[in-house]
Amino acid sequence: MRVFRATDDEDGDEVCEIALGRQLYLVKVAAPGAGGQRRLFLDSDFLGLVKKTSLTENELQTLLEQHILSRLETQSGWRAALLDVKRDATDARVALTRSIMAPSEVEISYRLSDYQVCLRCSLDLQLTQRIELHADNYCFYLSHDGLSLGAAMARIKKALQQQHAERRQFIEHLRQQEVVVLQEDTSDHRTFVVLVQHDVKSHAWLDIVQVVLPRQWGLPDDCARMWHVELCLIHAAGRTAVHLSEEAVKRLTACLATAPSKPAAFASWLRDVLRRRFPEAIESC
Repeated sequence: MRVFRATDDEDGDEVCEIALGRQLYLVKVAAPGAGGQRRLFLDSDFLGLVKKTSLTENELQTLLEQHILSRLETQSGWRAALLDVKRDATDARVALTRSIMAPSEVEISYRLSDYQVCLRCSLDLQLTQRIELHADNYCFYLSHDGLSLGAAMARIKKALQQQHAERRQFIEHLRQQEVVVLQEDTSDHRTFVVLVQHDVKSHAWLDIVQVVLPRQWGLPDDCARMWHVELCLIHAAGRTAVHLSEEAVKRLTACLATAPSKPAAFASWLRDVLRRRFPEAIESC
């Protein structure tokens, strides 16, 4: 939260920049009046009276959201919709977008699994843009095909459940590709450690490598981006990150898009990437 004072006097008017989800608001906190009370405004809308000399960001967010919810509940269908939102996502933030060129839209954001979910819909509860899933400074999209708000939230939950299941199955099938899975993070099946055996004409060796799958791995195909897998060799001296060239990333993306078996394609790609550290091993294959 950023606070701007209208005067040098600490008891003067203040303007507070407040975030609700991904929307920013400017709330005016008037100088104390009779009885030390301060009046709060959003544009010309009166938000309430407070006696405190200062307010926390969470307190201002709560007042602002209560004002927005009270306005929405006068719209047909929104009271029931908001109850459903708060039931499925207790940390949900509800905001109104403000645009000179378009009527107000409702933006709902909440955390689910590893993602910050963002939905935007019209006052008639129809989605107006793609469903956004934010994580690790990336934004992934799910198409909504004219879904209602309730149907969209159900689709998101189902998509993330399917993602979890697909990651788990991927690691399970990887065990059948002459790759030994030594360890996996069972909370999201995104990070795992494997042992890869190399046996070429010149020599043989073992690699132990930690694999971190990208966030979007397992989401529907329309969410797919370049597959930026992270690899880290584990050895007696510690850990060493494996640099992946742009060409290696493109090869992985291409083979995963066309291969009948993603685990087999990934295992082959991983073995090839690890061998390329030693040109003589490639030559003797």
